[in-house]
Amino acid sequence: MRVRDKLYTLVTARGFVLLVYLGVTVAGSIQKYLAGEHSNFRIFVTSGVDLVHLRDLYGPPYDTYHYTPTFAFLMIPFFHVPAGFGVVLWNMLNALPFFYAINSLDISERNKALIWWIVLWELLTSVQNFQTNGLIAALFLWTFTALERGRPGWAAMCIALSAFIKVLGLTGVLLFPLYPQGVAASLYLVLWGLVLALLPWCVVPLGHLVHLYGRWVGHLLLVHEASQGTSVMGILRAWFGLRLGNLWIQLVGLGVLCAPLLLRRRYRFLHFRQLVLASMLIWVVLFNHKAESPAFVIAMTGVALWFALQEKTKLHLALLAVALVFTSFYPDLLPQWVRQTYMTPYAVKAIPGLLIWLKLQHDISRAQQGTPM
Repeated sequence: MRVRDKLYTLVTARGFVLLVYLGVTVAGSIQKYLAGEHSNFRIFVTSGVDLVHLRDLYGPPYDTYHYTPTFAFLMIPFFHVPAGFGVVLWNMLNALPFFYAINSLDISERNKALIWWIVLWELLTSVQNFQTNGLIAALFLWTFTALERGRPGWAAMCIALSAFIKVLGLTGVLLFPLYPQGVAASLYLVLWGLVLALLPWCVVPLGHLVHLYGRWVGHLLLVHEASQGTSVMGILRAWFGLRLGNLWIQLVGLGVLCAPLLLRRRYRFLHFRQLVLASMLIWVVLFNHKAESPAFVIAMTGVALWFALQEKTKLHLALLAVALVFTSFYPDLLPQWVRQTYMTPYAVKAIPGLLIWLKLQHDISRAQQGTPM
């Protein structure tokens, strides 16, 4: 066997890629912890403590917390874990589900490896910021595979859990119309939503829990129009001076996202359903008014899935190269003053994803090949 063939066998081997993911997660966690740059993890753990002590999670000095009371409840165990071990464990709970969720997709081993490698650098960015984005991406993928395997209860649980971490997780319900068990999944979603909403009742009075949810909703509404993020809204404001309301832009984007759902006769094609999943993964970041750099592990998962499923034309290769350079690698390729003066203010990180998403919407309209349901 030639050296090239041996190298190809190695980099596409699931066990080898898993070791790389483990190494990147541990190294990235320890590096940032030793540098004292793990404030997000401290905020998450503190939210659990504040919940138990009946404090307001959404007012000063806690106004940096944007998650639900349920998420705060789930963080309580980390308060009892040494911080150095806790940061590694926390990132493992984000990176490993992400790895195995990609592995659950009904695609070739070669394409799984392709997606793992394309998204690795963005996963590292999320890991170094101790964010939940790897887990959110995993829950989107698991929602899809659960529906593919006729398990609406599991699909609903994944959506509910992701939504109680970040509201954008509710976007997963757009997959329901693609499947005969979509109605059952919707009923399960209501059930799982109630269960997860009431989880903090184990440690706080019901009245206080209701008050916290009211504060949470008010907090989200307050920051909704005040932020544009690294998103389509950020692009429109920075490049064209357009100050349209976030909600209107998001509704237009939602309309474009949902347009392929009108092609009901194509629901039976696996390729069509996979492309809809890829589109959704990119959309939830591009139209998120709070999108930051660590969130792009979700969008790049959609980009990687799209690229893996499509013919490797020059256009597709060029779009992927642009995404890798200007979305994933530019923070490490360009001087800090360039990033601060041009790249971040002009939301450059989101532009490749927007171009690919528009191309992807066109690809969905033409997708017919694949295995019928």
